[in-house]
Amino acid sequence: MASEERQTADAIVNAFNTADINTLISLRTPNCMRIFQPDALQFAPQTNAQYRASLLAILQVFSSFKITVTDVIEGTSEFPARTDEQEGENAFTQKKKIIMYVNARGETPIGEYVNQYVWKMGFEAGGKRVNEWEEYVDVVSVECDNQILARLMKGRVWREVTFLG
Repeated sequence: MASEERQTADAIVNAFNTADINTLISLRTPNCMRIFQPDALQFAPQTNAQYRASLLAILQVFSSFKITVTDVIEGTSEFPARTDEQEGENAFTQKKKIIMYVNARGETPIGEYVNQYVWKMGFEAGGKRVNEWEEYVDVVSVECDNQILARLMKGRVWREVTFLG
């Protein structure tokens, strides 16, 4: 049987594929931030409210959208503990993590959208919700995607809520 963390990660994919934003946000802790990588993109992190607004804006332009998982790595990450968590110079914290390699494909009025992402998720105790989210974006596709989406959103909410930051 799949781990609780894997079930949560699969539920996130399903929420994307059914455009169920409420479920997608409910699978994240209230303080979970959407962090973009690589840093060179200079996209600001998003709170859940910002992420929701971004998703609502984007879904307006897609007639279809599907995430396909191509690979999954599941394990435990170990990193030095903060001094307020544990005492001792060799204290470490462990956290369950999942990395998903995903392809995104969608249809818009002006053509097909295709991109690749790597999602790195950390989970709260019990694995039912994500409390860390890093999203590695296919940098080559970003500029093209943003130009296409900007053309689609021209005169609408695009000026207020951008897709990636």
